[in-house]
Amino acid sequence: MVNELWKREFRPHFFRVEHHKPHQFVLCQWQSQEEVHIGYFFYRWFMAAVFLISMICSICDVGRSADFGIKYKKWAIYLTNWGYTICTLQAILGASLITQQFLQQKRQGKYIPVRKRLPIGYQLYWVFHTIAVVLALGITVVYWATVYSPAVHCVVWVLFLLRRWVAVAMNKKSDPEASGDICQATSTSIQMDVVEC
Repeated sequence: MVNELWKREFRPHFFRVEHHKPHQFVLCQWQSQEEVHIGYFFYRWFMAAVFLISMICSICDVGRSADFGIKYKKWAIYLTNWGYTICTLQAILGASLITQQFLQQKRQGKYIPVRKRLPIGYQLYWVFHTIAVVLALGITVVYWATVYSPAVHCVVWVLFLLRRWVAVAMNKKSDPEASGDICQATSTSIQMDVVEC
């Protein structure tokens, strides 16, 4: 019985990355017109730049007062950094997809819908986005609930960015009016966590 269930549920066609509305990958969910909005274009590039710059700062260990001499060697062993790498790849890929669509729209003078079959770039973006959202929220909850101790750890801006900002930034489906509450709760908890290093 279990074997039949596995055979029925884990067929190759269930693992295809297909989407019936591919335009949702390049359009803002709050806009009404079907064209790439310039504000959303700049937002996507801003997010890609923030993720890339903060990842580089994390690799270079910016913000630490003590030099342990092993900045680069241990970076890849932490799940947080792997999650942040996926978030960065997703942000850069999303920005490049919207740029491609934006330039095509400018050349043609109108919005050109994505082909019926989802291109490989969109498929990769969708997979990265799905993994990044789940991983970012999971890592954030696990780290701040179990690992972080104010008596031992210092809160530097890179630490904040890697472990709290990612969860807020990747939650793109949240209500826009509720985002103020998230930011206020985050800033309040940061003030309580700050420890002299």
